[in-house]
Amino acid sequence: MRRFAHRLLIALTCASVVAALATAAVWVRSIWVAEWVGWETLEATPRGGQRHANTAIGTFTGGLMCFRQMNDGPATFTSPIDSRWQWYKEPSPTVSLGDLWFRFSFTHYSLPPKFGPIGDRGYTLDLGVPDWAIIVVCLALPAWRLWHSWRSRHRRRRGFEPIRASRNEQPEAGGTDQIESNSNRTQ
Repeated sequence: MRRFAHRLLIALTCASVVAALATAAVWVRSIWVAEWVGWETLEATPRGGQRHANTAIGTFTGGLMCFRQMNDGPATFTSPIDSRWQWYKEPSPTVSLGDLWFRFSFTHYSLPPKFGPIGDRGYTLDLGVPDWAIIVVCLALPAWRLWHSWRSRHRRRRGFEPIRASRNEQPEAGGTDQIESNSNRTQ
């Protein structure tokens, strides 16, 4: 069981390093390109209008953005009602060095209903996490592993080797000689 736990810890550490490197690459790429992957739904509402819902995740000038947007409005579509995956790619706006340190963000606002039988209404929910924060979280486990490894090597060099008793050895009883002499007395 200890061997499995050790291998699992090594695998998680490697995955954390790979995720940190991938996030760093996406962070650098987001300077020039903003990309979004999302699920878009267009459906009819019971009141004769249409509901447009969009859920997406993407990178934008140094951060990871997730958003959910839903709007109800009058029926303006003529194509069949559908749902589909979408991928958006556009040039990022010109940014300064300070803009690359994207900040945490949370936005929620509702569109009030308009007058009439079918009014436009809906909401938007945005959540933003900076890429640097994702990198810090991903590197926490490898940093702990490095610190723990350095600390144990440092302690061994200084003579603080942890005492581990084996089956034939009891350090508090004086070692293996003591055990053999005790076993001879009982015979």
